Amino acid sequence: MARRADKEAREAGIDLPRDAEHRADWLAALAANPKAIQRPIITATDGTTVIGRDADSLRAVIDAESH
Repeated sequence: MARRADKEAREAGIDLPRDAEHRADWLAALAANPKAIQRPIITATDGTTVIGRDADSLRAVIDAESH
């Protein structure tokens, strides 16, 4: 959910490993650099969560809500 490839994200140190050990580092980095968070983040009632930047992602949440 972070814009890791953006120059600003790399400069802010948001290019972190994606594992449980670095969760606190991720939270701190994203709290300090909220522009690095991709939006919108959409969560269905069944827990399906996507970054809703394209129609397929949005469809996944809509489909989850329909079932």
